[in-house]
Amino acid sequence: MSKGNVFESSVLEYLEAGLHTRRGITAEEYIARCRKAWDSCHPTSDCPFKLLIDPLRPVSDVLRSSKQDYIHWRAEDLLAADRDDQSDIHCVAVGEAKSDLSFGESPNISAAEPDEAETRAYVVALFDVLGFSALLRTKGLDQIHALYARLISEAVTKEAMRSFGMVRLNDTESCSTLFDLPVRHAHFSDTIILWVPLVQHFISPFLARCADLVSEALKIGLPLRGAISAGAAVLHQKTATYLGEPIIEAARLEHAQNWIGASLGLSMLATDISREFDPNLIIPYEVPTKPRTSHLLSGLVLDWPQRFSRLKTDSAQEALRSLNTSAEYGYYYENAVKFAKFSDRPLLRREGMRGGSLSGLAAAAVEARAKRSEMDAEHVSLLRDIKRAGATGSAVAEFVERVVRGETPPPLPEDLRSELKSQMRGLELAASGSAKYFNLHGAIVDALYARFNRVELEADTSNTLKDLEQFDPKAAPATAFIRELAAGGHPVLLKASGLPTGLATFLRNALAWADGKVPDGVVDELANACLQARSNGGSLNEYHKKLLSVLGATGSSWIKVSGFLQTLATGGEVPPVPVEIASETARFLQRVRCAATEAGVQRVRLLEIMSIGLYESNLGVDLFHMVNELSRARKASLDLSPAIDAAIRAFEGTTGQHQIVGHQAMLSGNRDMKILGQYYCRLAEGGSAGPIPELTNPELVTAAKEMRCLADPQVGGFRVLLSPAIQTEAEPLEPTA
Repeated sequence: MSKGNVFESSVLEYLEAGLHTRRGITAEEYIARCRKAWDSCHPTSDCPFKLLIDPLRPVSDVLRSSKQDYIHWRAEDLLAADRDDQSDIHCVAVGEAKSDLSFGESPNISAAEPDEAETRAYVVALFDVLGFSALLRTKGLDQIHALYARLISEAVTKEAMRSFGMVRLNDTESCSTLFDLPVRHAHFSDTIILWVPLVQHFISPFLARCADLVSEALKIGLPLRGAISAGAAVLHQKTATYLGEPIIEAARLEHAQNWIGASLGLSMLATDISREFDPNLIIPYEVPTKPRTSHLLSGLVLDWPQRFSRLKTDSAQEALRSLNTSAEYGYYYENAVKFAKFSDRPLLRREGMRGGSLSGLAAAAVEARAKRSEMDAEHVSLLRDIKRAGATGSAVAEFVERVVRGETPPPLPEDLRSELKSQMRGLELAASGSAKYFNLHGAIVDALYARFNRVELEADTSNTLKDLEQFDPKAAPATAFIRELAAGGHPVLLKASGLPTGLATFLRNALAWADGKVPDGVVDELANACLQARSNGGSLNEYHKKLLSVLGATGSSWIKVSGFLQTLATGGEVPPVPVEIASETARFLQRVRCAATEAGVQRVRLLEIMSIGLYESNLGVDLFHMVNELSRARKASLDLSPAIDAAIRAFEGTTGQHQIVGHQAMLSGNRDMKILGQYYCRLAEGGSAGPIPELTNPELVTAAKEMRCLADPQVGGFRVLLSPAIQTEAEPLEPTA
């Protein structure tokens, strides 16, 4: 497309969106403003592309018109945050920056599969056509062959997936990137395998590709059942070699399921994999399975019905019902329809499958209203995610936002669940001063802690109970119940009448816990807190420490569960799941254990040092050629040639990171270093990236594996759009871990 066409198409798009009307000017005046902005922008050789920007255009519209096969669910938030306060129409020149945020030509990296099979870390998906033999009997070989050929040509061997993804630079910063997802595939009989390297920004778009495969196959008339796993494997198309634990795990899990759809294996729970999940693609769901196979489940499934709507055909439920003509496999379709209905519900979707406390959000809203301030970032994020949960979520979010602003809340939807409606009414009363929030969860935990350890209630808890009695004298029976529970007595259960909604049930569960029955959700909450502490290298807060102590003091096998979670939270080696505990609890702890491990996901590297071997550095120094020269010179003499000495000084003079490597290079003239240097030179010359050479030093093996992964064009060669102003004004990049 010519530059003129870019200008014309952009202006036409803005006019069709009515942006000139929103600005209160005519179409002719709007075009003139756009032309003035366009002509005032001057591209450079590094930034040759011009973008016309009208800040009035919603980010969601920009994404919808981008024609990407996959758009990360946080892309809109990221782009909106990157927008400046400028309200005028303007134009910027941008260019494709390399992964070190510099401009210029990229190295010539080959994307071809190596001739020799190699072991690498992959994300793998395995699918089977459900009831393939029965379909052959009913439809005949010719018809099934035609359908299968269509499936392979349209859904399996399709072009690389155009993706607008997110790249996590560190724990707090991310950036967007455009790339083509390099999915490889194989098929034999009724089995289809898809895979990509285990790379950070490949995970979510690969899951989208899998969801598309299930959807497109269903549209064609071939129901698929699948499983997704991760780990080291040999996947080589040229030699038809497909080996490794991920294949075994996926095959077992695929066969265990009694439905149409796909589940995630336990290996996908690894902390560095699960944190990359797009919650529009992955949701918690317990899949119906064959007997004695539930231990294979991770509790997470592929939400393919969310992608089915992209096909612009019947709904997923209608497509499933139309194909349900087999008495033998009817219940598979019925189970899939149940899941499609579940997927259509207004679900709160968040990264890492983390939930959100509506009571905590309500309390934060009341506090913000009282202080006439904004809510903290975590609750703002939760509110934004609630908005995404359909019409119900939007209504709840608007209700909370108006409370924060001190405005009259809008009417709630008639079909809102009674429990949720009660919470919103409570929020309205609390905001007006007619009600107040009290932390009874903390009070109950403290009461049980005092009971099991035979100590007094904490002063804060005693004060909370006194405040509750003063605020509402009718609460006296409930506060007396909690005090008696703490003292070791057996309080009489209270009737629900006269108590706030749900309080009687809450107190009944507390009494049951005192008798040894742990309420639902306690172990889940503790597991999430322990995983969070482990991931952040921190510690549990005082509330969760006390909750963990109460769990351990409950008796029976709970002390083993408490010890497992405590060890998990402190870091170090992941402990084994304790024996002689309830089977359901053991399955849950096995999932927690998997979630505490790391799979070795390749992270993005921004330092030039990772790309020197690919000649992406502007230094003009070939480090690894220099290493070989050093190793030879070291044997002959301690004096270095002037050329090598100058190269070292040039290299060391750039950054501290380079200096470290420079010194390591001088001291490393051994066989492994030579082999690694030769391998890097091979990459620099556009040679085959795999397999990596045989090395004995574990650290160098790790370095070679990482460079092997970075040598894939869409891994180490990904591009981001960058303007010169951003590049020159940005702070120096900090190295990633």
